[in-house]
Amino acid sequence: MVEDMQKNQVKLRNHSVDLVKCIAALLVVSVHADAFSEMSPVLENIINGAFGRMAVPFFACVTGYYLTKYTEQNGRAWLNNVKSLLKYYILLSVIYVIWSSLSNQFQEMSVAVIVYTVVKRFVIYGTYYHLWFFPAMILSVIVLHLSIRWHKERLCWMLCLLGVIFGALTYNWHHLISWEQLPVLGRMMGWYDFDYIRRFITLIGPFTFLGNFIFRHKDQWMEK
Repeated sequence: MVEDMQKNQVKLRNHSVDLVKCIAALLVVSVHADAFSEMSPVLENIINGAFGRMAVPFFACVTGYYLTKYTEQNGRAWLNNVKSLLKYYILLSVIYVIWSSLSNQFQEMSVAVIVYTVVKRFVIYGTYYHLWFFPAMILSVIVLHLSIRWHKERLCWMLCLLGVIFGALTYNWHHLISWEQLPVLGRMMGWYDFDYIRRFITLIGPFTFLGNFIFRHKDQWMEK
């Protein structure tokens, strides 16, 4: 994804990041495949429930870091990143749409409803629920690009922090908190689209800007 940003430039690979990306990709597969569940519930909780949940934030953070870096060299870096994401997203979407059609998931739907459903999923939810990351990441890349262009990165850091705090209030933390009993928050949490919005404002967006924040402060930290 990020690698396509510098097509005409010499790429200096960070092999440590590449290694962690490979591990993170395997963890994503493990989470969705529910690996280790039959082998050991404890092992499943450690690998899938703990380490596996770090994979997507890591990808978002890496994207934010390198997009910020490459934007200083190439103002179209964000566009290259979006194209790269779309390339994989469209390919996977076509596969899942064909599979959904063959498994009769569109049965009794009119052509207009099928088109509307596929387009809405593609833009908001992910064509298949495993693919929710793509529209969220594309939106995050665009927001980061605009924040850099308009010099609003500090504002976005604060908004992302507020988003994380808000998101934390929408989880019950193993039934220790019942925020859903609040009238406004309760109705919001019952909204189908809310879960996808929450993933952006509490996960993809904040961690993308965390990568941006790290890049902006790395020299200052290295001097200490």
